[in-house]
Amino acid sequence: MELVIGGGAVGTALASYLQLANKEVMLQVKEDQLDGYKGVTELVTTFSTGHPAIVQNSPKICASPENWADIEHLYIAVKNRSLDEVLAKLPKKLPRQISVIPCLNGVRAEEKVRDAFPGARIYPMVVMFNHRLIES
Repeated sequence: MELVIGGGAVGTALASYLQLANKEVMLQVKEDQLDGYKGVTELVTTFSTGHPAIVQNSPKICASPENWADIEHLYIAVKNRSLDEVLAKLPKKLPRQISVIPCLNGVRAEEKVRDAFPGARIYPMVVMFNHRLIES
């Protein structure tokens, strides 16, 4: 299973693409955001380039996974300012099968993740969105 932490633009786009690749996805959001996801049945990723939208069934939504043994990849897709809080809530020792993929920018983000999980497989990924204001 793929665990994506962060229900913002990067996290939901990653979840959509992972589902498009036929991966089982769980999206972890903050406890106080869970109610906002109740009843959500689809993730829709749109593009300003004319590319058709990606529409996927909503992944499982949680505040924390029940079983870490089921997780293969852990994507951390939060704002840099939230990284310390997220790392503090994760298990101190992750199961060996989990690869950690930090998907956030920042000078110290990768270093913080490596410090939090010594010996873990960590594959940093830079996510970049090109956006523009479309006025009607």
